[in-house]
This record gives sequence, C-alpha cells and structure tokens, in this order.
Amino acid sequence: MKRYRYVILSSYGASWDISREIDKPLGGLMQLPWFGDLKYQDLQELLDKGWHPVRETGMGGASSHGGAAVAFSLILLEKDRPEATPVAQAVAATPAQES
Repeated sequence: MKRYRYVILSSYGASWDISREIDKPLGGLMQLPWFGDLKYQDLQELLDKGWHPVRETGMGGASSHGGAAVAFSLILLEKDRPEATPVAQAVAATPAQES
C-alpha cells in the first residue's frame, strides 16, 4: 500500500508539505513561506525519509507588476507503507484438562 503527499516548491528554493500547518497567515503569496525562508525545506526532508517524486505540475506564479517573480510547482510524492503488524501475536491453545 502506498502513501501520498503533496509539496509546493517555489523557484526561491523553499518548499512546503501542504499536510502540515504553517505559522504565517494565508493573506496572499507574500504571506506564504516562499521567499527564502530556510525553515521551509520540506521537500528535501521528505526525500531524505524515503519519499519519491511521482509527478510535478507547474502552478504558474511570477508577477506582471514589477514585483518579485516567483514560480511554483506542485509535486506529488509517494512512499510504500510498511505492512501492518498484528496487534497481538497468536497464542497456541492448549487442551483443557478435566478433573
């Protein structure tokens, strides 16, 4: 069985696993963790933990207003889920002795 995660990667190198909370308000692109914030390096951490990229989708970005031009990609990662171990091991039954 596989597990999946989505990560947003900016052209500034920051990346964010969208399954986790961020501590900045969602008030627009300038409020998101895209501008070189080193604490948002989720993609590299997930790759180090054995996640593998499956698909990358361009999300656009850039600015036509003369501001910071930043582009984004949505990256789908997958990882094999280890087989679940049983909660309790089976115990061999012994026949009851009659008195």
